[in-house]
Amino acid sequence: MYTVRVSKTDPRAFSSLGDAVRDPRYANLDLYLQVDPGYYIEPRGVGVQRKLVVVPAQGPETVVVAGPQEGNVFNVKGELELYGVKIVGNSSKYPPLYTHEGSRFKAVDCWFEGSVRIDLNGRAQELLNCTFVGAGVCWFEGGGRIGNSSFRDAVLTLGKNARPEVNAVEFSGGCPEWNSLTVDGASITVTDCVIKNGGSEAGTAVAVLGGAKARFVNLSLPEQRWMPIMVRGRDTRAEFSNLLVSGGEEGYPSVRFLEGASGSIEGARISNMGSVALDVNDAALTAKGLACEDLTGIALQVTKGSVTGGGLTFSRLGNHAVSGVDAQIDLSDIEMRDPLPSTNEGLAGIFVERSRLQLSRVRASGSRGPVAITVKSDATLTDITAEGGWGGLVVKDDSTVKVRGLRTAKAECNGMLVMSGAFVEAEDVDIAETAYDSVYVEGARLTLRSSTVSQSEGQGVGVLQGGSVTLEDCTIRDGAQNGVQVIDGSSRARLLRGEITGNKGYGMDSHEDAAVQVEDTAFTDNKVKEQVQAHAAAEDAPAGPDAPTGEARPLEELLAELDAMVGLDGVKKEVRSLVNLLKVNAKRAAAGLPVPPMSRHMIFSGPPGTGKTTVARLYGEILRSLGVLSNGQFVEAARQDLVAEHLGGTSAKVTQVVERARGGVLFVDEAYALSRQFGSGSDFGQEAIDTLIKFMEDLRDEIVIIFAGYSSEMRTFLDSNPGLSSRVSNTIEFENYSPEQLTTIFERLAAKQSNELGEGVRETLVQHFQKQKRDETFGNGREARRLFEEVLQAQADRLAELDDISAADLSLILPADLEGVVDTGLSARVGAPRDADQTQALLAKLEGMVGLAGVKNEVAGIITRIAAARRRQEAGLSGSIPPQHLVFSGPPGTGKTTVARIYGELLAALGVLAQGQVVEVARGDLVGAFVGQTAQKTKDVFERARGGVLFIDEAYTLAREGASGSDFGQEAIDTLLKLMEDHRDEVVVIVAGYTNEMAGFMASNPGLDSRFSGTVEFEPYGRDDLVGIFTGMAQGSDFLVPDQTRQALAGVFERDAALYAQGNGREVRKLFEAAQGKQAWRLNAQAQAGHTVGKEDLQLLLPEDVGAV
Repeated sequence: MYTVRVSKTDPRAFSSLGDAVRDPRYANLDLYLQVDPGYYIEPRGVGVQRKLVVVPAQGPETVVVAGPQEGNVFNVKGELELYGVKIVGNSSKYPPLYTHEGSRFKAVDCWFEGSVRIDLNGRAQELLNCTFVGAGVCWFEGGGRIGNSSFRDAVLTLGKNARPEVNAVEFSGGCPEWNSLTVDGASITVTDCVIKNGGSEAGTAVAVLGGAKARFVNLSLPEQRWMPIMVRGRDTRAEFSNLLVSGGEEGYPSVRFLEGASGSIEGARISNMGSVALDVNDAALTAKGLACEDLTGIALQVTKGSVTGGGLTFSRLGNHAVSGVDAQIDLSDIEMRDPLPSTNEGLAGIFVERSRLQLSRVRASGSRGPVAITVKSDATLTDITAEGGWGGLVVKDDSTVKVRGLRTAKAECNGMLVMSGAFVEAEDVDIAETAYDSVYVEGARLTLRSSTVSQSEGQGVGVLQGGSVTLEDCTIRDGAQNGVQVIDGSSRARLLRGEITGNKGYGMDSHEDAAVQVEDTAFTDNKVKEQVQAHAAAEDAPAGPDAPTGEARPLEELLAELDAMVGLDGVKKEVRSLVNLLKVNAKRAAAGLPVPPMSRHMIFSGPPGTGKTTVARLYGEILRSLGVLSNGQFVEAARQDLVAEHLGGTSAKVTQVVERARGGVLFVDEAYALSRQFGSGSDFGQEAIDTLIKFMEDLRDEIVIIFAGYSSEMRTFLDSNPGLSSRVSNTIEFENYSPEQLTTIFERLAAKQSNELGEGVRETLVQHFQKQKRDETFGNGREARRLFEEVLQAQADRLAELDDISAADLSLILPADLEGVVDTGLSARVGAPRDADQTQALLAKLEGMVGLAGVKNEVAGIITRIAAARRRQEAGLSGSIPPQHLVFSGPPGTGKTTVARIYGELLAALGVLAQGQVVEVARGDLVGAFVGQTAQKTKDVFERARGGVLFIDEAYTLAREGASGSDFGQEAIDTLLKLMEDHRDEVVVIVAGYTNEMAGFMASNPGLDSRFSGTVEFEPYGRDDLVGIFTGMAQGSDFLVPDQTRQALAGVFERDAALYAQGNGREVRKLFEAAQGKQAWRLNAQAQAGHTVGKEDLQLLLPEDVGAV
């Protein structure tokens, strides 16, 4: 490196940096410029072709370099290092500094000022202890780092191919045109960053978008005027650890995830906001250790998205802590305290509508509304405590809620309010000192078990307007009015094994026409003489064993009823096989032949709403018709019906239930809840299992016991109880209904109500059900019924506005009735082939790839079969779409990822997939570091791939043999298999890796092989293929490869056969990049020698450029 002085005052030195760099004496030299203090204007800018180092002779902040109005200060194609220099851009069009592809740039202790952002496209860049004023930096390409730097009214934008480390960067003020910090498509980690008053009216302080994968550690955003954080886009993910946000723009959220984004927040505080603190809209988020305080808006708002997490604190709020609409929310360890004064009606700690909610360990004090309000939602609430404030729970509008542990004290209203068609099943509830009725049930149903209601200022339990209450093992005591009051004749109450004591009114006061049943319940020390009226009319008697009446129905009639059920083909086949076996055994017995002993007890496994209860009921009647069972009655039981709270009580409860079912079928729903693994810590559930096992043996000819529940839980339940598995003859799997089957269920519900579907309604319903996430909470048939009821309401709202309504109008469901009720998002694009020309173009693109003849034939064959099935469907013939999950095996660099992308686009063009995007992951994207993390990471990745292709590279590393000592990889496989089943119509999974390793991977889990339709083998490239790949890369970059160069390439591939033994296309790319470099040096030498370098010279790659000997 040659040292050159630059000075404004020394005549022996160069007067500008540009003059020194352009001096022909230094044309082939790297330069070290030692610059005296001064303000240097570079009218032509400084072009950097080689290595240039600029250092102020008297230290930092003594040298200013200003650029022209129509160009850059520095334009870097080689390597530039700046130390302690101030750069001023005078152009409104060009950035002060521009780095080209392949260049290197380093700035230490520098100052950059201008109205256009610095443009970084080099191989590597370093910005250390620098200050940026006015515009900032666009980092589009390359790695490196930026640290200990500040942006003053300036921004940092990180593009798709940027890979810097970002550390200790501070922003102050915003820029009117851009976000302060943008991560657009890049995979970045940002640590120890502070943004004060960032963003602008047109942008946010932090924006993550374009499929970026960003991780922020110790991010602080104080004094915000505009929206602080936005994460947007289907494949975009942002993870925040130790986040601090204060302030924000009125009317906009502080932190927002939207449009399919996902992410996590761990350890965060959001405060001083007038709007929503954290908004999740059509996105997925995991939140742990989140504190929201001093907010007048909603703390956590979820719309058409999902949130999981725990360790949440909400204080000094003026609105809901959590609000969910069309959402899935699973939260634990929540504290809500010190609410702000509010006039907001309907305020709740947690409010959900049309959502699925799971809460555990919630503590609320002094709340302005109930701890939770559920509207048209399903919820499971565990260990909820409310001290003071409004009260406990409000459940309404057809919600279904399970409560396990609720404590309320000194409530200003009700402890529990259930109304408008809702159903609540609650146990271990303690409600004390409410200002109104402790429990209020209006036009809804409540089952309350093992609970205490005390010191109510109103009724202990009030029931009215068709409400229904069952109190089992409950105590209602010391109330100011009646213990239980059934106000009107349309309501009903059932009291079992309870105590009503010490109330100042009646123990029980009921309307004379109300249906009331009292069993084994004590009324003591109530002030008003007891008026216990039991009016259980015959038609209103509580449900006992559901025994068929009259003669047994003919077998063929029962089997016809089974066949008429929608779907369930596998279930019907299993039941018919069992019936055939029983018929044959009966004939053997009649012929005097021995009958092999067999157990008739079964497992029904599968998601809810798939007909398990209906089939079990029919099965009992079928066995009665065959003479196997005497009565065929159906008794349904769950954990609470079988398990007592004290030693010895469980056996008695089980015996009582079995006696009721004797001669028929006992259906144990959610049977896995009996197991120690799934129970609440006691062994009483196991006592129930042991007692049932004894009855299964002792009464094997008198009763059939069917255990039912989710598939995975039932497998674990059976594995953990070997005595059970030996007594169960068969497991029948109930699968999720397909979108078409769910639509048929909807159509049948409509027909029962004398309704018919108008034109386009069925297609819209199919699209809606295709969109639904088929996880374990999906309701299947129940979801179809719920949807039908909502559509009927929408139809009624439409018809109510009409003056002249005919009978035909009243019975017709139109597409308008579905608006706002159904979801036609992702799967609305799944259906008939969308673009035949696109399909042909993609197949041509596949065919145009070098080599891979076997791969092309395999993929084209799959596409042909799918197209044929589509044509059969269009013709009204049976034609199922074959599975599309594939194994790609072969060496690296043979085009597996490229083919996967084409395959996804082909499936989208054929209407099999909604979008066709390819999400590429490896072991690290799926496997966590601790128990429980892996399943969530796998689910998050799978969610991003919905509507497209999930491509898992080096998938064999997930198997135990390839893992690093833990089974977390196996957990990822197990989770993946279940997701593939639950979303089989929404995602195509491709697993890829070396041939031998993939064969071992597929053999590592029996469930893997059945999920994948075939293996596509990617053979190593031959010599001519490698030459073709190189030529294709060159032509795509406007280079020419003449015949002599192609012959030279063939020689290179033969000479370095070991390097290219596996046909690695990636090595060919390295060779192509090296050839470009050699050509550049060759042409530079020609130019230095005075030869003219023309366009053809710039395009032509010669044999010496490719390394020919």
